Amino acid sequence: MGLTDPGRAEEDHVLLALREAEIEDLRNPFNLSPTASVPVGSYWFSDASLSRSAPSGALFQAGFSATAGQFYDGTRASASFSPTWSASRHLRLSGTYELNRIAFDERDQDLTAHIARVRTELTFTTATSASAFV
Repeated sequence: MGLTDPGRAEEDHVLLALREAEIEDLRNPFNLSPTASVPVGSYWFSDASLSRSAPSGALFQAGFSATAGQFYDGTRASASFSPTWSASRHLRLSGTYELNRIAFDERDQDLTAHIARVRTELTFTTATSASAFV
């Protein structure tokens, strides 16, 4: 859902994904934060995600995603929002805000992580471009 350049209309993309299994063998503790860590051991976990992206030809775009499922011996839920503005054919500005909530109920540990990213893309010619990330 965005404003679109004339003649460049495309469909929105929606994706639902189920990840069956991820297997991790930790030989060292995995410290996520001062208040949450994963002990040494073998872990099997899965999750599901839903995402939506706007057409690539839109002047203003917004992408959304959400994921929920197992995470080592706990649970994880995350959501992100990614707006993009194509200011011109030479300049594109985008950002992402992501919220992650991880809980290890059996160990009474949890973590909430807020992640923000900003990206600027400059296109000089069809063969030359530059990107900056923050």
